[in-house]
Amino acid sequence: MKTRHATTDLPKTEQQTRHLYWWLLLALAFEYARPGSWIPGIDALHLNSLIPLSLLVVSTFAKGMRPAREIFADPIAKWMVVFLSLVVLSVFHAAVTEYTVETITEVLGRFFLFWMIARITTSTARIHGVILTLLVAHIFLLAMNPSVVLDPTSRHYIQGATFLGDGNDFALSLCILLPFCIELALSTRVK
Repeated sequence: MKTRHATTDLPKTEQQTRHLYWWLLLALAFEYARPGSWIPGIDALHLNSLIPLSLLVVSTFAKGMRPAREIFADPIAKWMVVFLSLVVLSVFHAAVTEYTVETITEVLGRFFLFWMIARITTSTARIHGVILTLLVAHIFLLAMNPSVVLDPTSRHYIQGATFLGDGNDFALSLCILLPFCIELALSTRVK
């Protein structure tokens, strides 16, 4: 079985954008695992915001990325724009505007992550890297918050995770991640 580990085997565009790919994996790790909750001083640098926002700006203008017309040729991408638009429009009819603005901020952040993943992950190997990063981040959160699964008699919250509030949110996130992990395992099996 021949493997492609050398950087010279990669297509030229993937070699040119490799730094953006690793930057994306770092942004995903910071978004899910929130190392600032565990390592003192990291939160003071606001890396949870700086890493993805700077990557968003750079990846939007970088060459060698998947073009927007190709991304939005997929109907799911169009529905993401529709969903984002409806959430933004909800601010005009909201009883509690502050809560709606917080929701818009969260949805916009997820849309930016979608945009960066769609632009940067231009190969199956990169998709596998994203899946592995998410899996490692979930394992890290579970290791740091074992009571979420070890104590079913109480409701425990996940320390540091912004949108993974408690065991229910964590379980839902795992239900989304599990099929990706199964696909990763099946596709990397030695034939």
